[in-house]
Amino acid sequence: MKNLMVNGPFSHDLMVTVLRELYPALQCGPDYMVAHPISGETDQQDGDPFFTRWTPTDPPQPDAAAIKAEFEANESNYRAIFARRYRDACLQWSDAKVVVPDDMPATVRTDAEAWKVYRQALRDVPQQAGFPLDIDWPEMPA
Repeated sequence: MKNLMVNGPFSHDLMVTVLRELYPALQCGPDYMVAHPISGETDQQDGDPFFTRWTPTDPPQPDAAAIKAEFEANESNYRAIFARRYRDACLQWSDAKVVVPDDMPATVRTDAEAWKVYRQALRDVPQQAGFPLDIDWPEMPA
């Protein structure tokens, strides 16, 4: 499954990734907010991300175009950071899916095995030939 959030254009998520690396003391939400325009016709991103709020005075608000330039100069690095964070969140979310008491029905144990396979595929994402610019994300079990 191709995941456009990770493989797609420079989005607000990727802008936040750059900002987290450049300004590790700041947090998205309390310190700043970013967004990107959405097309009314396609409901898809329709332009570069921008700041909706920046509260710190030190450091001053960076220029959104400068953040995009930083991303483009180091795109592979920032996409790898974002992909690993996304992968780690998927692993954390699915932790409970693989813990099954012995007295559970066989169907539940089979489901747990499918989740174990999915989780291993997530761990293997960084070893894909196209990582981090072309990622084929594993499908979640039904």
